[in-house]
Amino acid sequence: MEYNLRPQWRQWTYVTCQHPACGRCGLSHACDNCYAVNRQCFKCHNYGHYGRMCRTLLPTRKSMNIRTSKEKSSKKKVRDSLRLSSYLDRKRIMRELPFSSLRFGSFRETVQNNNILKEELLNVKEKLVKSSALKQELQCALERERILEQKLSATENRNTELSVRLQSISQEKVQTQITETSKLTAEIADLRKQLEDKHKHCDYVLQYLCDTEASYERKLKEEKEISELQRQCHAKVEQNMVKKYEDLKASLERDIEILRQHRMNQNEPQGLPNGSNMYQTNQCHLSHTNPFRNHSRSSRNYRGRGRY
Repeated sequence: MEYNLRPQWRQWTYVTCQHPACGRCGLSHACDNCYAVNRQCFKCHNYGHYGRMCRTLLPTRKSMNIRTSKEKSSKKKVRDSLRLSSYLDRKRIMRELPFSSLRFGSFRETVQNNNILKEELLNVKEKLVKSSALKQELQCALERERILEQKLSATENRNTELSVRLQSISQEKVQTQITETSKLTAEIADLRKQLEDKHKHCDYVLQYLCDTEASYERKLKEEKEISELQRQCHAKVEQNMVKKYEDLKASLERDIEILRQHRMNQNEPQGLPNGSNMYQTNQCHLSHTNPFRNHSRSSRNYRGRGRY
């Protein structure tokens, strides 16, 4: 008898390895967070547990869905009867053949033994292959021809549509061009008329300007001639006045000299001075009584105004 001398008690710090089953996923795991927290149950469609741990009460079934046989319609019954009759006819015809009771192996042996039938069968097979190939080629050719005819008809229809559309577009363009040309011709005629009117107005303005310029030139020429004549007249008048003034001055000086000598001759026995006061009084008297002095001033002023 063997004895186990190991201690049979546990320490208070010992942690058991057996974990209770989780109420969300049904597994025993040590981690606090369960993977079924964010999962959806396929029974109640709620989040937080798996379907195997779902405790929701399902509604009790009170009745059973029993399938009831449906009666076929008359069309389906006729269809089924026709199918069954055709199947039975084919089966009867196959049973009436001489080799219907033979198996496939014995039938093949009889056929192999009979060379004539074998050659005929081979020829028939070749013909069938050729005919099938020819049939396929013809079918492909017919299909290609049909496709080409469809494409041709489609292209013809498209061409007709495009031709009609082009005709309509060309007619619209022609009409628009005609209207535009008519509008442009009318505008050109109006512009030509306006241009002619402007040319006439410009010619009239130019003629008026030429006439005014010629009149201004004539006026300027006349004014120049008049100013020249006035200048010449003023010059002649001034020359005459200066000449008269000089002659008058000379005559006055002679008279003054004569008077001075006369006064001196008269005042010498009376013991008067050299006649200086008498000369001054005579000069003042002559200046007040000289009629040509003011005339010379007025002519001088007139001459100054004529210069400007």
